[in-house]
Parts: sequence; C-alpha cells; structure tokens
Amino acid sequence: VNFQLAADGNFQNVLTSSTVGSNVFRYTGSLEPGTYYWRLTREGFNSSRIAQFQIAEKERLQTVLPAPGSSLTSLQQDVQVRFAWKGPAGNYRLLVSNNANLEGARTASTTDRSAIVPGLDQGTFFWKVQRLSSDGDVLGESAILNFKIERKLDKPDLIYPVPGSTVDMTELDKIVFRWKPVEGARSYTIKL
Repeated sequence: VNFQLAADGNFQNVLTSSTVGSNVFRYTGSLEPGTYYWRLTREGFNSSRIAQFQIAEKERLQTVLPAPGSSLTSLQQDVQVRFAWKGPAGNYRLLVSNNANLEGARTASTTDRSAIVPGLDQGTFFWKVQRLSSDGDVLGESAILNFKIERKLDKPDLIYPVPGSTVDMTELDKIVFRWKPVEGARSYTIKL
C-alpha cells in the first residue's frame, strides 16, 4: 500500500509518497497552517477516498497577570508571583526566566488558568504560557512578556535627634542627623 500526502486535492503537489506495510504512517516533516489531503493507493486497484485535514495556526493566549512591563514591589527578598491568562480548558506550562530568550526557565504545569511561582528575587523577568496537547505538543502560546520585581525598602530607624525630642542649639552650630542604614538603599533624602 502506498500512502500519499498532498497540499492539494488533485495530488499535483505531493509532499510524501511512501510504501507502508501496516495500517499506520507517521509523517515527521513540518506542515505549515493550511488544508492537506491524504489517500492510499495500490497498483491495480482504485485509490481510497481522499481525506482532508487542517493544520491551524498556534492559538495566541492572552495574558492577564502580571501586566506587561509592570513593576511589583515587595519588602521580601523572595517574592511569590501569581501568573494568570485566558484560554480554553486544558494543560498549560508556564515558563519564567530572567533571560529574554527564556533560557534556564523555571516551569510550572497546571490545568488551571493561573499558577504561582515562589522564590523570585528582584530584577527583570520574562515569561510566557503554553497550552499543551495530551501528548505534550504546543497548541498555543502567549507572547514573551516581562515584568520587574523591585524590593521595597524598610523605613530608616531614626537615631538622632530622637523623634519628638528638643535639641538645645545654644552651644551648637550644626546638627548631625543619624539613622540605621537600610539594606539595599543607595541614597537617602532628608527633609527638614
């Protein structure tokens, strides 16, 4: 039996023609979105009926959280981030990385339309979500998006002058203000 796969119903543009010895044929080439036709032939016999199928473009998933380009602030060093998207019921894989090409991405699998990724530090992160078939093939995916996590700094603890106290300036020509340093602070603003 000869298996034929074509890009047209008249089989003028045959993509593959292979002899098979069983009732299964596995095509390993790539197929662009469009309509395709297949049939079985055998020398001396009429061809089977022509069957058609379509290859659809990958579905574009719409993301909800975090918003593209948004900044999340937290007092914690390790931040737990909730990701959410719109799409049909199914299996999803979330990829999150600090590399724009998603290299070394952390992944989370879910059947929900959201997932929580714990333990993210400050910096810029890139992410996308994919909808998967039961075999693990990618049926659709979102664009690669980014967001920032910024560490919200603690308020400085004021040491001198003590808040609410009175400073006697009779013998002083200056005041030295002191506070405990804040981890992660690069500068301070003093308002009098």
